[in-house]
Amino acid sequence: MTLSVRDGDGGGSPTGARRGSAVGEPARPWTLDEGVAPTPLWFQIKERLRRSIAGGTLTAGDRLPTEHELMAMTGVSRTTVRAALQALETEGLVERSRGRGTFVRSTPVHQPAGQLAGFHEDMIKRGLSPSTRTLKAQLEVPPSETASRLGLSESPVLFVERLLLADGAPIAFQRSFIPQWVLGGGEPFSPRELDEASLYDLMDRRTSSRPQAAEQVIEGTVATAEFAALLDVAEGAPLLRAERLSLDRFGTPVESVTIHYRADRYRFVVGLGAPAAEPA
Repeated sequence: MTLSVRDGDGGGSPTGARRGSAVGEPARPWTLDEGVAPTPLWFQIKERLRRSIAGGTLTAGDRLPTEHELMAMTGVSRTTVRAALQALETEGLVERSRGRGTFVRSTPVHQPAGQLAGFHEDMIKRGLSPSTRTLKAQLEVPPSETASRLGLSESPVLFVERLLLADGAPIAFQRSFIPQWVLGGGEPFSPRELDEASLYDLMDRRTSSRPQAAEQVIEGTVATAEFAALLDVAEGAPLLRAERLSLDRFGTPVESVTIHYRADRYRFVVGLGAPAAEPA
């Protein structure tokens, strides 16, 4: 049988609302299939919501209908509705906030692990609006391990801390150590310069020292209280930690950087290939 609840077009979208706002119109009922060998009801609800997200009817930050609204729209139990929402959360499409509702998550940025690009260039290429908030830009003596990686004695380098944002939302936190010679004898980059331009562009303008290659290690970690506050995530939330040594065209180290990425906003993609066949 088919539940006698309809939305007019047989495939209508759910009524969502922008973050923090109330649903703007009465929820319309849906048609669910309960015929012979039916698709599970929770899966049908999940797929209806997934299509609304994929098709742009529901976009990042939109609130999904509440559990009660979905129950009224479909005529199913709370358990079935919760199974559908849990499946969407498991797929990374929504996030559920106790007492506030279920919201569409932002689409994660996919970064090829073998590609070296500055944050600004990378975000623009992906159609996102990049911005940075520089928290610190000053000369200071780096840790001995960092100085060794840069091939320097323990003398002052430019130390930069920046919050990296895409479309106004925090996506990563960066700590960079840059040798003084990269500054070409000039003053350290100011916070205003770093907020308005690509770091790699600034390096290139001073001494043609734009990174051309890098050695990078990526690992999983969790947000400390410091990173949770900076990245707007819960303490203990999963993060990706990238540690990179950037080299100029001559193979000289020009930057030692550690970046903590929100794992729900950033993904590294690795291309794989079969090994070449050995000669017979």
